[in-house]
Amino acid sequence: MPKKRREFIKKIMLAGIGVELAPSIMQASERLSSNEANLLTIGGQDGNYWERVSRKFPLLKKYYYFNNAALGSTPDCVSKAVHDCSAILESTGDTGHHLIQNLRTNIASFLGANATEIALIRNATEGMNIVANGIKLEPGDEIVITTHEHVSGTMPWVRVAQITGAKIVFAELEFNGESNFEKILAVTTVKTKVIVFSHVTCTTGMVLPVKKIADWCRKNNVYSCVDGAQSAGMIPVDLHDLNVDFYTTCGHKWLYGPKETGMLYISKRNLNTLGGGYVGAYSDANYDAKNGLLELKNEASRYEYGTRNTSLIVGLGRAVDFIKEIGIERIQNRGAALKTYLYDYLKDMPDVEIFTPNNPEFSASILTFRLKKLDYKKVQKLLMSKYQIRIRGIYENKIKGIRVSCACYNSETQIDILVAALKEIMNE
Repeated sequence: MPKKRREFIKKIMLAGIGVELAPSIMQASERLSSNEANLLTIGGQDGNYWERVSRKFPLLKKYYYFNNAALGSTPDCVSKAVHDCSAILESTGDTGHHLIQNLRTNIASFLGANATEIALIRNATEGMNIVANGIKLEPGDEIVITTHEHVSGTMPWVRVAQITGAKIVFAELEFNGESNFEKILAVTTVKTKVIVFSHVTCTTGMVLPVKKIADWCRKNNVYSCVDGAQSAGMIPVDLHDLNVDFYTTCGHKWLYGPKETGMLYISKRNLNTLGGGYVGAYSDANYDAKNGLLELKNEASRYEYGTRNTSLIVGLGRAVDFIKEIGIERIQNRGAALKTYLYDYLKDMPDVEIFTPNNPEFSASILTFRLKKLDYKKVQKLLMSKYQIRIRGIYENKIKGIRVSCACYNSETQIDILVAALKEIMNE
């Protein structure tokens, strides 16, 4: 059979005209070739391994990107999967929605959940809004939120409190990470309805004791709602083991996935207690407007609605496969090693205040610190304009420092360059 004809038939089948073969778009559409896969799965002890991984990303040479906690770079294989899927779907006018269920199963498995508990949404913010607007709150109910949450993790609850008459109560966290469970519990009362907290904080990269908090919530009839934007893809996540009620995350940070992709976990026990939320076509199990009938799907996908960008979701599935090929534990260890490498530099430098705990129980791949004698905005600007080093200034919680995110494409050499630049700035 001529090559062009073979390729055409393949595209048609993947596009859904051959529906029974549609799942192959996740399994075979731009998986790594066996030779390329070997570069990722073999040779973890060889010094060139992480250099090989970094070459999978399109980041510019002599541009040092330490801002993964804001926006991760997407590996070429993910971008290609998005492009190829889009080309196939556009050639037939197919939405590709029938492909999503298999992708959901793969992503759910990676997060230690069931496919029926996962909604594939647009970002962590959307997930937080679904939960905030879905929990029934009354005047006087209390919502506990930590002082280290991202604005997108806080704002939906503030808005809901305005509407319902519920009250926001803030839990002030300690930077050392050791007493944060007690800090959160100290502000709870019999009126506490939900505790909102991050798995890994966006401010300092501090890891919170999710399971310990969630277990307490279960015993005390309090909902646990976790912002996982900084954890999924950085560290292993097993949602069933963590015992949380709700967990929202995004694809564009540590999962190295496309922008405008995310996931919301709704534990099976809470699906029918969570009301509200946007619904539309594809949310229903049974619908008859004239007779006032609307039965939502008995799964988290009820919160997916309307025409979706299937290509982006295919890309998210490919990103999860990319992480699996490397190994999430290997990625976790690499990020922690780079963070510690930077920490060991900074701890002996004068006029440097470190906010991230060094204890591996309470930290992972992010390090936040302050140059005491310099404005953090000035440092951020100089690092970018003079040295082509991208970090993020942290103004939240009055930290006024800089955050360094250590991703799988970063290296010890890059950290050496960062430290040298900081020393020059401090000596100017």
